Amino acid sequence: MRSAFALLADVAQGEFTQWSIVYDLRERRAYFRTRLAPQVRWLDLDALGLSCDTPVQVLDIHAAHEGDVSPRLGPYDYDHNLGLVRAAFTKTPFLRAVPLKAREQLARYPQTTTCAAAGGRGSEK
Repeated sequence: MRSAFALLADVAQGEFTQWSIVYDLRERRAYFRTRLAPQVRWLDLDALGLSCDTPVQVLDIHAAHEGDVSPRLGPYDYDHNLGLVRAAFTKTPFLRAVPLKAREQLARYPQTTTCAAAGGRGSEK
């Protein structure tokens, strides 16, 4: 994992690189760090309820947590997501000109998706 983050640091594009993600398939973890919160954290993929019956959960990836952040996931709601979208667009120079209506549509996007069970196509819920 350390060598993967070192490689990502070597190819980082300065302020344009906002986060780095490394997947460990054996351990079933997703490691990440952000420019604003550079400590390495991870999600334990086995701890996530990845079924259509599990509510969508969110995490502020810039929060200064350490280690396994899986227990810190919280329930998705539009207002929280809109706050994250607004903050991201405000802090990103080339996104500042995006109209508020478009930001609101983007924040509402997760509510427009459906879950497809692992059984394959045609098994949408």
